Amino acid sequence: MVKLIRQGVYYSEGRIVKESQAFMTSDKKEKAVKNTAVYSVWAAHETARPDALIAEGETAKTLSEGERSALPLIVFGDPSDGALKRVAASRGGDFVPSTLAAPSEYLCECVAEPGALLLGSAACGALGALCMPAAGNFSAVLAGGACEISRPPVVALYLRGKPRKGVGPVDVALSILAVLQKSKFAAGKILEVFGAGVGNLSMDFRIGLDAMLPLTGCVCTLWTTDRKTEEYCAVHGRAARRAVAPAEPAYYEGGIVVDLSRVEPMIGFSEREIFTVREYAKRTEEEGIYAQAGVLSRETGSYETLAETADIVSGGAAIPFTVQASSLAVCCAVAAGGYFYDLTAAGVLYGLPVPVGGLVLWDAAAWREGGALMDARSIAATARLGGKISSALGQGGKRLKKYRFDGAAYRGVIRGNGE
Repeated sequence: MVKLIRQGVYYSEGRIVKESQAFMTSDKKEKAVKNTAVYSVWAAHETARPDALIAEGETAKTLSEGERSALPLIVFGDPSDGALKRVAASRGGDFVPSTLAAPSEYLCECVAEPGALLLGSAACGALGALCMPAAGNFSAVLAGGACEISRPPVVALYLRGKPRKGVGPVDVALSILAVLQKSKFAAGKILEVFGAGVGNLSMDFRIGLDAMLPLTGCVCTLWTTDRKTEEYCAVHGRAARRAVAPAEPAYYEGGIVVDLSRVEPMIGFSEREIFTVREYAKRTEEEGIYAQAGVLSRETGSYETLAETADIVSGGAAIPFTVQASSLAVCCAVAAGGYFYDLTAAGVLYGLPVPVGGLVLWDAAAWREGGALMDARSIAATARLGGKISSALGQGGKRLKKYRFDGAAYRGVIRGNGE
């Protein structure tokens, strides 16, 4: 299912080869290091001049009003934070209220492009954009546009196979974390995601998995791009100007190989307590453990996830179950497709406070005390059965209504928010 390779690896002839078995000379290795997709994006930005600046969380709090930014600036913050609104306005940037969209979702919808270099903390690597942490460079970039950014080691995350029906992005992420567990293997490194399996994943699946990968401790991610990436960009009003993919042979300082066809629904309580739902369900039956509530969060509340959840939970939610869309645009699309009606009819609530007490199942990209991480599909299956821990394997998979992006959801809300 997931194989960890702790030594250097080469991507050659469409497969991952251990460095000890590749028999490459030092000259060939030096060239291969420059064949990674990460290096190609880096080389295209020789002055380390990012295409856009992303400020959220602690980075946003350090900003102050000043001259117009030399680069496009997007500031995420609480809608009532007048200071951040003024900062964005004075520097010619956009202020995006946190209630409007999860930062990573908004960046994928409206900002990121294949081959772009962004400076900030949000994840949007699924579109082939490299989003590096801001560290202490933000003020310098606001003033002059160029900065020094160190290039971390690059590790290959090689995907093959196709996920089975009922398996979602959180399941794949937990499968990877289960193998890493105590290891700091990916910490401080860039994960370059490629392989034949990428083409078998929808863009929503890629974005959902990408939102979970920071749990590995990686600095950021970069995914190879393909026709689906181009179609996603076109639907969202942008052109995919360049392809992002490694050349052969490419050298990486380690590898993680995932066979998507063998991934099972998973459940995790911490990075050291991760099980297959099948294994954990047996234990809960013996001990009489039931989930008290389920929560689908904004980080992974994509159109595809909410639509498939509506299908699986159609028999009714027998425990409190709340959902949120990852953005206002997704919310509009889910409503237009009739999926909110289906969720409401099943007893699912939208955006209400999370029930407290007992075992709460989350699909968010963070560990929560007293709760467990689970993919939305298995949470829906569990909710339908009154909290009995259940796998969604083999469930869902109906043909979804076509997703349509309506940028009008953001007009008048994003720009012109300065006070």
